[in-house]
Amino acid sequence: MHALILTSGGLIPARVISAWLATGNSVAAIWVGTKSLRRLDRNQGLRVIAPAWSILGLARRYNLPIRAIPLLRDWGDAEAEIAKLGTDVLITAATDNIVPDDVLRLFPCRAVNFHGSLLPHYRGQNPTAGMILDGVAEIYGGMTMHCLSTAIDMGDIIGARRVPYDENRGFLYWQVCLARAAESLARHELIKYLRGGRPPVPQTDSGNYRKMGLAELTLSSTDNMERIKWLCDVFGSVGWLSYRSRLDKRNFVSHFISELKTRAAEAERIDQFTIAFDVADGRVKLARFGNWARLVRALRYWQAIVRTWWTSDDP
Repeated sequence: MHALILTSGGLIPARVISAWLATGNSVAAIWVGTKSLRRLDRNQGLRVIAPAWSILGLARRYNLPIRAIPLLRDWGDAEAEIAKLGTDVLITAATDNIVPDDVLRLFPCRAVNFHGSLLPHYRGQNPTAGMILDGVAEIYGGMTMHCLSTAIDMGDIIGARRVPYDENRGFLYWQVCLARAAESLARHELIKYLRGGRPPVPQTDSGNYRKMGLAELTLSSTDNMERIKWLCDVFGSVGWLSYRSRLDKRNFVSHFISELKTRAAEAERIDQFTIAFDVADGRVKLARFGNWARLVRALRYWQAIVRTWWTSDDP
């Protein structure tokens, strides 16, 4: 079987691609958005130390073409470009590109999506962050593979794995475990489904759609010290947390450095390595997410990969 992969990058699509290739199938192309392509370039560390967990590493090893594309709904040539690839399977994972009906019709019963929650709960983008912020990641944490539909994350379910969040092991470890679950689904349930041996099950009417706004992972002067510390502890290592300066520029944060119990009543201070600003109950100093933080992130991912090795489907 010959697949087109649609993604924004990350561990989950990398392990899906790895599993797809390991089961004797091929990849015609990997399509990502323009912004996603830039994010792939920033994660070079993982490509070096764990290439099977990196889309760039897999693309280099197996000579897989990566192409930046516009939104499919706005791309008039999408169907013609897909026809040139000669693919018979569409796989999406961690993408913000909604697949329109015209494209889905090219893959009847052969288009699937990997979603980072136990559907029907937490449909929508970035469900992992939403579940943690809502305090339910231990309940709804998991990986679901379902048929693609134009309704977001509403397609019939092919398979799922429960992967609860463990706050003691942290967010990076959880991401690795979720990627392992996606890999297992791709190796087993996906192949059975495409061969006609696993009928999908319709989703129930229960569940919810969680709109994850950028502001929820953006620190501000209205936050209190306790919340900022918690957000840094949970999301700082992955590089999703940011502070928007008075000049309306996003500055990504890696970890908490220090605090003052009282507000300094002075302007924010942002330099190459740190960010300092007043908050509701004091003043904080945070480290910016730079090249060193990216290297540390890659090393922590590698530690989690090794720790989960014996419970995976790795050959």
